[in-house]
Amino acid sequence: EGLRSIWGFEQALVCQPQGTVAPFFKRAGFHVYEIGMFQDYDLWAAWRLASLARRDNWPIVHAHHSAAHAVALVARHFASFGLVVSRRVTHRIPWYPTSKWKYCSSKIDRYICVSHAVRQVLEKAGVPAAKLAVIGSSTDFTRFCHRLPSLRILDELGLPPSAGKAVFGVIANYSSWKGQDVFLEAFSKINADGCVAVLAGRDTDSDLLRRKAGPRLKLLGWRADVEEILSVLSALVCPSLKGEGSSGAIREAFAANQELVDPNRPAPQPHSGGLGRLESQRDATSFGDGVGARDPSRGWLFKSGDSASLCRCLEEFLGENRQAIKAKTARAHQFVRQHFGVDNMVRKTAQVYKEVAG
Repeated sequence: EGLRSIWGFEQALVCQPQGTVAPFFKRAGFHVYEIGMFQDYDLWAAWRLASLARRDNWPIVHAHHSAAHAVALVARHFASFGLVVSRRVTHRIPWYPTSKWKYCSSKIDRYICVSHAVRQVLEKAGVPAAKLAVIGSSTDFTRFCHRLPSLRILDELGLPPSAGKAVFGVIANYSSWKGQDVFLEAFSKINADGCVAVLAGRDTDSDLLRRKAGPRLKLLGWRADVEEILSVLSALVCPSLKGEGSSGAIREAFAANQELVDPNRPAPQPHSGGLGRLESQRDATSFGDGVGARDPSRGWLFKSGDSASLCRCLEEFLGENRQAIKAKTARAHQFVRQHFGVDNMVRKTAQVYKEVAG
């Protein structure tokens, strides 16, 4: 929206059919084309994308997902356009030839990395530094802001407004590397009655997790009302084991003045990312544009993947006085407002587009 209203860029969205993305952007007045992309190198999808690019003379295609990256790269062989790829994770780039071609192809004009840690992974894989721009993801401060606890969510969780229970939440699609299992193991050991755990995100309501559920564990599945879920949490827990380039959940919690319990990963770990490594704000391998990611003055830190460390961290939070908690959340809120606004992301993205389009 910022690229359209501020910079005057005309944009079209190409996305998977029968999802939630297309209707949203159609309502917002964007051109939307639905193309099924069933695998990374889907030749039919690539041909359709190239046909659209040729017909409408698109100067740039910007791929926002790994499968879209591969499809757009193949389409680049059938049509002439500048190719921009966003990279949001710090997973190591595999060594085998097809992966090297996908990430190091000369047909990719520019990468937008959400953090310097992501940039470092791509540089190590052989991508020229001149192709790498670091633009931190933004946060919608109108949506994620301080609000009173949602009575609707409290009712859904079966928690009376006056219950006074501590509610710890993990907001992330379920995955082995997102760390929900580590969190559940730690939570089961907490020596405090009345605490509640909430998991929200795709597949967090799966049969596998439901078998682990009890009266203290609430499974919400995929949700579009994250801002309301945040409003009822005592603290957001981010137990990711690897891969986080710049966690949206952390930025949104900071913006909402929400307390944060987050891993403190030792710096040498190769998978540590923009939100995956930090002992202090002095570690500037980045949350976004070179700013430190984790700072104990903004949250409570634990050792990544260590359920005992996380358990101690949760208990430390429960024993913290309210004044100290408020001071940390205030610093976190100021941090995200300063570094992760929409205007900054839009301006830097527009600059990349101008450079690629010539």
